[in-house]
Order: sequence, then structure tokens, then C-alpha cells
Amino acid sequence: AVLAHCADVHFGAEDTDALAAFAAALRDLPDATVVVAGDLTYEGRRREFQAAADWLTSLERPVILTPGNHDVPVYNLFSRLTDPFNRHEKSFADHDNQTLFGDDFALLSLNTARGAQWRLNWAHGAISNEQAEDAVACFQQSPTSAVRTIVCHHPLVIPPGAPIKTRTRGGPEAATIMAEGGVDLVLTGHLHRPFVLQLPGGDGKTWSVGAGTLSERQRGDPASFTVLTREGGDVRVTAWRIDGSRAAPAETALLELRPRG
Repeated sequence: AVLAHCADVHFGAEDTDALAAFAAALRDLPDATVVVAGDLTYEGRRREFQAAADWLTSLERPVILTPGNHDVPVYNLFSRLTDPFNRHEKSFADHDNQTLFGDDFALLSLNTARGAQWRLNWAHGAISNEQAEDAVACFQQSPTSAVRTIVCHHPLVIPPGAPIKTRTRGGPEAATIMAEGGVDLVLTGHLHRPFVLQLPGGDGKTWSVGAGTLSERQRGDPASFTVLTREGGDVRVTAWRIDGSRAAPAETALLELRPRG
């Protein structure tokens, strides 16, 4: 099984060449499930959500996605405060799987975005211990052979050298709960840069994997996405860098996982 992991597509500021490159790469990955780790829109406008939904439909693949901080109404403060993810839920009703459990990967969507919070920068992520505990419990229903994989927008632990200053409130604590609960992978976006990071806690075999961006909002890195492939008891992670409308494999890492049940 293969996961095609992207994030920060930002319809409204999308990179059309990058979208074409991603679609072309998918044609060579016929068994891939598409994972979108948040920020499908730029300003949370209805037309942006419609464009994103049309794009997901055009991929003709199973999809699991999660909201990002840009997927709330930027200019409608009332909606942002009272029902920030209404447009997201309605627009992606055909694609918004909360879980996709298979024999190779068990995928669970988890929301780290907030419409508002008690700090000036609402773009930062937040996660509660309860969310992490519920996620661990949910995986008890997944196949024992599957790689337990959480999809959220914000990295729980920020990797060294991140291109922006950010902090996910409750992230390190949630990462420890997940590691001790047997979660294998946490797939994220937000930084617009691919990365692999070993998360703290547990047996040291829980990994955070970030995807780059498919938008024009680049932060010193080219547009990119990430492909994850099962290789026996391990997972190979490959960052695909995009040059114009072509994508090619670049950096790769083999992640050692805990033994399957």
C-alpha cells in the first residue's frame, strides 16, 4: 500500500503546475491513498472550498483529510467563532473520511486547528490529551497488521530548523501519549517543508512526517509532497520535489517500526 501525502494546497493561492505534477505522479502510483494534512483553502472562502472539492474528486482516489488553520472563514468573524468548520464539513462531505482502516495502513483524521483560542496567533495548533487518548483507543479497532497513522495539520513537535516560528499547544504531551499508546506515524503539514522526526516517549518508534506545499506560498523550499510505502515491517518515506509541472523523488528515509501484532 502507498500513501500520497500532501498539505497546504491553499486553493486561492494554489500552484497549478504543482497540482498537475501531483496528479501525474498519482498515475504512476495506482494503489495510492491520498492524504491531505490540512489547509486546502487560503482564506476559507466558499469558492476556494468548491475548487478544492472538485480537485479531490478529479483525483479519483480514496482520500482522508483534516482541517488546517486556513480552512476557517478569515473574514466572517461570527462564523469563525461559532462554527468555524461548517464550510469544511459541507464541502468535503464526499471525501471527509474520519478513518480509513486497511491491512497496511490504519488512518485516523484528527483536528489540531482552532477557529479561535486564547492567544494572539490563531494559526498555531492545539491538541488535548483527550484527543490523543481517543485516537489511541480508536486504533484498537484497526487490523493488527496495520501501521497506525494519524493525520493532522500541525506538527506535534516542531522539527529543528523549521521555516516559521510556531508551537502546537499540548503537542509534546499528545505525542508522548500516542507513542506510549502504539501510534506509528503522525502525518502533518503547516510548515510547507517536508521532514521526518522521531517523536518522544514510548519505544522511540513513533515518527512525525511532514509534507511540503502545493501552493505558491513557499518558504524557501520548492513545492513538494511525500510518498509513504510499506516495506515489510518498515515504511519508506520519500519527498517528491516539484520543478515546473514535473515531480521527481528526492530525499528518502526508511523508518523502523515496532513489530506488528
